[in-house]
Amino acid sequence: MDTLYKDQDGNVHAVSPIQTPQDDWIQLKPEEIEAHLKPKEPTNEEKAEQLKRDIIELEMKQFRSFKAIMSEATEEDEEIYNEIEAEIQAKREEIRGLENER
Repeated sequence: MDTLYKDQDGNVHAVSPIQTPQDDWIQLKPEEIEAHLKPKEPTNEEKAEQLKRDIIELEMKQFRSFKAIMSEATEEDEEIYNEIEAEIQAKREEIRGLENER
């Protein structure tokens, strides 16, 4: 079974029994291995912040789509705009749910 090592930059390397780790690599402890293999679940606050960033990105797409609708919009343009709006609303609802759990 491979042994996990961490280099000076924090990168994790799997070293097989027939390999030799570099001198400056440090073998990971069992709790570090578990943390590396099973990263912690983000907090509700972190999830809400990511959702807010997602909303900003969607609003930018929506704005570009809206500009298209104002000039020579097709039915497909309007569908895209409405899909983005629905996605934004869903993320806002998810944020409200996360904030209510606090």
